Amino acid sequence: TVQGTLTPERLAQGRANGYAYSRQLTLKPGIYQARVGVREIETGATGTAAAWVDIPDLAHSKLALSSLVLLDPLPVSDTKGNALRQAKTVQGIRIYPRNEVCGYMLRVFRKATSPPEKDLTLKMELMKDGKPVQEIQWQQLVQEKREKDDKGNIFIGGRVNLGGLEPGIYELCVSVKDARTKTTAQRAAVFGIE
Repeated sequence: TVQGTLTPERLAQGRANGYAYSRQLTLKPGIYQARVGVREIETGATGTAAAWVDIPDLAHSKLALSSLVLLDPLPVSDTKGNALRQAKTVQGIRIYPRNEVCGYMLRVFRKATSPPEKDLTLKMELMKDGKPVQEIQWQQLVQEKREKDDKGNIFIGGRVNLGGLEPGIYELCVSVKDARTKTTAQRAAVFGIE
């Protein structure tokens, strides 16, 4: 159980854009369902959400990716990520303002211990109605886009400029290829543009 008290400003922001909460757990490989329920004490109003989580078995898998996490929008002129703003969430879909930048991140899991810049490449596609509207072809991971955790898993991320895109629902697909093992993994996330 998590309990908290919000300032009036944070309460107003949460009501407009939703709340974010994170918790780390250590789980054995397998497929899990995460369920969350929230109850407002004063009104008794409740809400629930559920999501499937796939923990890869790296003893049998050569390459696996975490879920693709969409970040809050960044203004196009902000190259350092200092001016984060919150995207709205409507029925589980993040909605970004037009002409913003959508950041994303994911974790690459693999058994290999060789440096990632030598054998990992990344491809990004932004799709609308099943058709690509933006695409970055296969390119090597660069130092600025990756960071390792204490187990050697690699965090990678990027930015997608939403400038000039029409309002609607989009799918961001990120693929990672390991040239050494000749395996590819892909993750996708759906979001909207106002």
